[in-house]
Amino acid sequence: MSSIISGTVSGVGTGTMPALTPPAYASLVDAKNSRSPGRSQSSRCSSARVLINWQGALVDGYTVYSQIHDTLPDHVLAEVLQGRITSVEDAEQWWLRTLCHHQGDEDTEPVTDAVDFLLDAGYLTDVTRPDQTDGVAVTELGKLTARLMVGTRIGAQLRADLATLPVPGDPDTAETG
Repeated sequence: MSSIISGTVSGVGTGTMPALTPPAYASLVDAKNSRSPGRSQSSRCSSARVLINWQGALVDGYTVYSQIHDTLPDHVLAEVLQGRITSVEDAEQWWLRTLCHHQGDEDTEPVTDAVDFLLDAGYLTDVTRPDQTDGVAVTELGKLTARLMVGTRIGAQLRADLATLPVPGDPDTAETG
């Protein structure tokens, strides 16, 4: 997911450095394997230099700002789907390990708001966990949304827009509108 590796990298008085894009990240991963078929030695070295420059910039005082707020519900949905978050308390503990939290966003409200949004939009449902405490679980809609990699906010808006339209009477009408 690009939001994990993208962001603004800026230094004190030294300008900005471009974000590490998914293709650049993929090429860096490829650069680790010097025997990658189809890649020249110079291509592998170039990718390695990008990694060194990016890491060096951090060491030289550049700061990476988390951009997780933009897609927080998507991240929480993925964590619930993978079983790492099973309750609001788990979500709050997960939040405490994010870069955003470590950069000073100590309030857990963003993650509880994300869980509330996912519940309201039908991506998650309230459940009782085996220990008889309150928890959350992914709905079929949440599983489908995550598997198709549709942003949760976009999916919720699409669902709301479709709910205002009449249900087509036959397949031809559904196809042509």
